[in-house]
Amino acid sequence: MKRLLTSLFLFISLMTFGQTSYSEILNNCTLSTVTDFFMVEKDEVLNKFRDYCVDGTGKNEKFAVLLDWKSMPFTDTGFKFENGFHQNMLHKSVAYDYLYIKDIIIPIKQGCAKYESYTTIYTFKCDAATLNTIKSDRKPLRLLAIFKPGFFMDAWIDHYCAVPVGLYLVNKDTGAVLLNLSSYLKNINITTEKQKLTRANRVKVAEERQSSGNTQPTKMVRCNTCHGTGQQKWEYPNKTKYETCQTCAGRGYVPALW
Repeated sequence: MKRLLTSLFLFISLMTFGQTSYSEILNNCTLSTVTDFFMVEKDEVLNKFRDYCVDGTGKNEKFAVLLDWKSMPFTDTGFKFENGFHQNMLHKSVAYDYLYIKDIIIPIKQGCAKYESYTTIYTFKCDAATLNTIKSDRKPLRLLAIFKPGFFMDAWIDHYCAVPVGLYLVNKDTGAVLLNLSSYLKNINITTEKQKLTRANRVKVAEERQSSGNTQPTKMVRCNTCHGTGQQKWEYPNKTKYETCQTCAGRGYVPALW
C-alpha cells in the first residue's frame, strides 16, 4: 500500500510539473532568441552576457537559451542530447565538464557528457512515464538553460564561463516543462573554477606548441572567413548549402600570436 501511494504521489507530481509553463521559470530572465549556430556570436543577449563576464558586473542577471537538438536518440533509461552549438577546444581533462553554447560554457557534473564522433553527447535519465511522453513527439523539444555571468577565460580559445542556475527539458510549442534536469548542473566557486581552467589551458598550449613545433606561445582566434563556425553558408533560391571553411579547415579558429 505504501509503495502504491508513493507511486501515485510521483505520478501526480510528474503531471503537475509537466503542466508548468516554462514562461514561469523565465521570470527575471533575459531569453536569447538565437537558434542558429551561425548567429551565436552576433546575438545581443549573449553578447551582453559576455560583456558582464569580462568586466565582472551583472552577477545577479539571469540569461536563458533554448537549445535545439541536432540528434536525440533514446536509451532504456532516458535520452541523449546533441546540440549544434558544440565547440571542442578545451583540454581533454576538462572538456566533459561543460555544456557548450559555442564559446559559452555551463558547468555540469561529471558523467553527463561524452565525446562521440567529433561532438559532445549529453546523457540524461528519466522515468518511464516521462520517457513515453518524450517519445511521442520530440520535434518541438528543447533544453532550456538558465545561467548567470561568471568569468572570462583568456585562453587557447577564449571562453565565457557561466554560473549555472537551471536546466529543463521543455516543449517549445506548448510551453510545458517536461523534465527538471537541474540536478545535472554543477555548483561552482568562480575562483576555483577559473584556477582549474587556467591549469588546463597551460597544458593545452604546451601540447599544441609541441605538436606544431612552434616555439612561440600562440592562441587560437576566430576565423574571419567563417566567423568561428567552421563552415561557410551559401544561400541559393531553393536551398542552403554548407561547405567546410577552407581558411581554418573546419576548425572555426586559426593560430595567432598571443
